[in-house]
Amino acid sequence: MSLSDMVGLGASAAGVFGALYGLSHWLRTRYMSTLGSRRAESALLRKLACGMTVQRAETLLGPPMFRRPVEGVTGALEHLYRLEHCWLQLIVDGSAEVSRIAITSMDRKFRIDMTNLTLGMLRFTLGEVSFFQINQEPTGVWVDIGARRFRYAESYYFGNPGGYQQYLLCYNDTSDIGHAEPSILTSHGVLGHASGLLAALEVGSSQFFDLSSAPVRTFRSTARPNTLVIVRWDRDNLIDKPPFGPDLDHVRVLHS
Repeated sequence: MSLSDMVGLGASAAGVFGALYGLSHWLRTRYMSTLGSRRAESALLRKLACGMTVQRAETLLGPPMFRRPVEGVTGALEHLYRLEHCWLQLIVDGSAEVSRIAITSMDRKFRIDMTNLTLGMLRFTLGEVSFFQINQEPTGVWVDIGARRFRYAESYYFGNPGGYQQYLLCYNDTSDIGHAEPSILTSHGVLGHASGLLAALEVGSSQFFDLSSAPVRTFRSTARPNTLVIVRWDRDNLIDKPPFGPDLDHVRVLHS
């Protein structure tokens, strides 16, 4: 083989290897921006737990995008993060420990590991299952219907199997994941309601809210939660402190 042939062969091989490297780089970038990114974020969320130190949380997450006091709880701060596929809210109390975690899905393809986060008590994907399909009697209900805002929350308690933690499933109007149609309630005169463990929450106008009534059953059969809230076992004072996840009026400045 002549020198010129060898040079030509080497150039061809280099071209092939260059093309393969370029393709592998594109595939990796594509994977990390879609499925890989969602899996990585889900794995990150699995590392969080109520009771962990704020130092550990910030090692995992970095500094929060927003930080502000929690109304009605002395010394507690809200740390708010906008991750790639969800909003993450951490409530940190005076002991510098995470006392409440709220995850609001912002991506229809993002499958948050609910099983791990709830110790196996809730096994579904946020935004895909209705409140009615949870098939568990809530320990509290909150309905807040305003002129342009709508918020809904149900609280749940599973005792020892759930780590004695309180859980809330909510519809947060910051996200368009999930679904809720407040007109089903307003057409029957329900503009607000707070009961059970969430009875202390303020509502503009509280009406009787019967879970077995036809309009409420219809609403709960169509409304799907997009937010999971976990409250530390010894911090029941945080179960009725909204917002549960990001507050639309607070974070909408990001989109102005």
